[in-house]
Amino acid sequence: MNLSMKATRPVLNRLSLVVLAVVLAVTPLVVLPTPGMAKTKLVLWDWHEPRMKLFEEYAKQYEKIRPDIEIVTVTVPWDDYWSKLAVAIASKTAPDIAEFHNEQYSKFDGMLTPFPEDLFPLEEMRKKYIMFDQAFNFDGKFYYFPDGIMSGVVFYNVSLLQQAGIAGVPKTWDEMATVGQKLTRMNSDGTLKQVGFNFAYDAGVLVDMIYQHGGRLFGETGVAFHEEPGKKAVQLFDKMLKARISAQPGLAFNGSFENGQVAMQYNWTWYGGLLRSVSKVDWQVAPLPTPTGASLPARGRNNYESGLSVPAGVPKERQRLAFEFIKWLYDNDEFYIRLNQALGRIPGRPSLWNRPEVINNSMFRVLAQQAPYTVYAGPIPGWMWETLGTLHQAIINGTKSPVVALEEARQKGDAEWRRDPPRYIVESLYKPPAN
Repeated sequence: MNLSMKATRPVLNRLSLVVLAVVLAVTPLVVLPTPGMAKTKLVLWDWHEPRMKLFEEYAKQYEKIRPDIEIVTVTVPWDDYWSKLAVAIASKTAPDIAEFHNEQYSKFDGMLTPFPEDLFPLEEMRKKYIMFDQAFNFDGKFYYFPDGIMSGVVFYNVSLLQQAGIAGVPKTWDEMATVGQKLTRMNSDGTLKQVGFNFAYDAGVLVDMIYQHGGRLFGETGVAFHEEPGKKAVQLFDKMLKARISAQPGLAFNGSFENGQVAMQYNWTWYGGLLRSVSKVDWQVAPLPTPTGASLPARGRNNYESGLSVPAGVPKERQRLAFEFIKWLYDNDEFYIRLNQALGRIPGRPSLWNRPEVINNSMFRVLAQQAPYTVYAGPIPGWMWETLGTLHQAIINGTKSPVVALEEARQKGDAEWRRDPPRYIVESLYKPPAN
């Protein structure tokens, strides 16, 4: 035998083993069916029927490569979902896999299984998913999968803007007030016939304005929305109300964006899914205006929505099977893009943002532009939304001056803070790209 061949054989064998290990690490396990093979049933809960249909479609694909696994889906209505999930976990009858919502995390702290490091290395997750540590890594582990980001945007009726000779959605709030007035039409009885920019009934605009002025909702020992940025935000919101370009108390309106009677509409991007199913309006999406037209300090708030989780108490062998399915599912780019398309979100993996399915969709393009400049606050407690809702109602009803209403909201918020301190608030971790 050639001596050089003898010398290289151990090296080649070692190299082959390394290559084999890499292939096995990245290739889904394929199980060949055998007669009488027992199947392990994994139960998956969700509350959203369209998303569940997508899970079911891909579960069938998974069962072909894993005939030892059967995915059983159960749709539980949102109103019952969280109470039933908590009871199921406590009684050790939880589903193997559960769709999760990040704003429920403080209630389920300690009730979810951390994702295993060997299947989901933290360093890899940080590299692949935008804002991963801020939104998901609370204690060196993560407990639900990063799905995608949605935020508030401006939906606009292309035909109405073109007919008015308006080139596009304004970039500043002052310009929005002026353009909105040009697009607003009144009936003879003083009611609105066509709305220029419909925003007044959504408190989300007020929150976005707080962030746009560099403010926060939460401080170290109490609320922070009453500070100087918050004062500027409530005054700006009131100024926009006085432009009379939106349906609001004193300006009745019976139409809708879906039916073509609104030129521009504030909403979160989930609204795009509704429009696709119920409206024939030719619509597009534009970024939110800001005080200066620039993206800094921020464009507004986002919610980095969570996906599947594995409840605590699921037997370890079933936990492993559940996590293997989740990994297979989310490693599929097609699934991940379709999932976020259905929910009106930009995928959490920026590596997908240049895909044709993303760049050819106006809503995705705007989210890709806007999302890095939006603040993820963390799981916002219900009392904060109630407090901000009361503030919002006081301003739109004109019962108090904006600054007085803001101070009253501060007092209410601080009292709620003392009763139920928020957990996992991460506003301070917001780091926008450098312009």
